[in-house]
Amino acid sequence: MVIVNDHIWADSRSIAQWKYALQVGADSAHIDPNGAGRHNIRPLGLQPVVDFQRIDNSPIIADLCSNKRKFELSEAVISAICSEPKSYICAKGCTKTRLSIGRAYSSCDINTDTIACGSPDAEVGLNVDDFRFVTRAGESLGVGSRKVELSYALAHELGHWFGLGHDDQFQRPGPANLMADSYAAAGAWCLPVGLLTRLDNAVDLNWDYRIVQNSGLKWKGTNR
Repeated sequence: MVIVNDHIWADSRSIAQWKYALQVGADSAHIDPNGAGRHNIRPLGLQPVVDFQRIDNSPIIADLCSNKRKFELSEAVISAICSEPKSYICAKGCTKTRLSIGRAYSSCDINTDTIACGSPDAEVGLNVDDFRFVTRAGESLGVGSRKVELSYALAHELGHWFGLGHDDQFQRPGPANLMADSYAAAGAWCLPVGLLTRLDNAVDLNWDYRIVQNSGLKWKGTNR
């Protein structure tokens, strides 16, 4: 689910599953990871592609926000779809993320080779003692000699915050898998469609593969 110019857009497969679960009174609404269509995108070849539909003006919103829904959604998603227009991000009761800077201030299990960590619905921690997080504008945070892209680390750990685990299943030549268990300083990274599907499923608090404890990003390789 994404928000663009105060409008909510959702994966069309999610919408179909929500509608079906509401219709039959199911207590879960999961997407088939292999349910994406494939299109030829040069030079990558056939790639899974998912379409999104605008839902903030759809009748399904009323049903999702009512007691008709028997499946669980995360507080962040409920805040997004059930709040008044233009207040999706800062809606009352919206789930907050705690950002801890430094090993001493994190409740995560961070050691000298752990770049960062994320706890589901709770915390994102950055190891500024042993690493230096850099932005594309050349700014940096931390005192370590090993450099890590700040945007990569934050995006990876926010994946854990949403409930995604590490996953090398979608690795392929080219950009690095964002949710791989180690950071190889490869220079380019992406979130494969298969992981977008899992991110959709992680919104359901009853999803069997949703992680329940913090997970760390490990260092691997040398700086570029």
